[in-house]
Amino acid sequence: MIRIIEKKYEEYKHFFYGYIYFWIKYFSFKKVLNLLYNLYEFKTKKIVLNSIPSIIHIDIANMCVLHCPLCSTGKGDKSQTKAVMKFEDFKKIFDSVKDYTFFIWLYNWGEPFLCKDIFKIVDYCHKNNVGVKIDSNLNYYDEKILENMVKYKIDYISFSIDGLSQNVYRFYRNGGDINKVLS
Repeated sequence: MIRIIEKKYEEYKHFFYGYIYFWIKYFSFKKVLNLLYNLYEFKTKKIVLNSIPSIIHIDIANMCVLHCPLCSTGKGDKSQTKAVMKFEDFKKIFDSVKDYTFFIWLYNWGEPFLCKDIFKIVDYCHKNNVGVKIDSNLNYYDEKILENMVKYKIDYISFSIDGLSQNVYRFYRNGGDINKVLS
């Protein structure tokens, strides 16, 4: 019975910190009305949507220091130009949805900490009442980045760690250093 409760707790904890936390912390009536409209359009299977996404992804750096075999960026896929987003470009996109968005994921196929404007972007999101989620492989950082993670209060950060010994870790995080990640 206790294991069932522990398992359910883990499931709910992820859902709470992954979603509900943002809905509470970054609440506005405009956002909630838009979210309800999102759900209505989804439920009624609308083809043309009039609502604004309440959760968005913006990949601010589609570059990485690793060469992971299952990742298009890591494999060196040439179909996309490798780049990091400048704050001004981010602002143009973000400003069109910020009043309706609860949180933004600032990652997808790259290492977000390669974007030199990342903390300016995080600060701008928070000033506009939007939460921030980041995922990192934690192979590219320095003391300043670590300090800024705390200073700019990234709401939710996860780290991709695929093994706890270098021998295991290197199979997927090719070029990575597990000791650096764990330190």
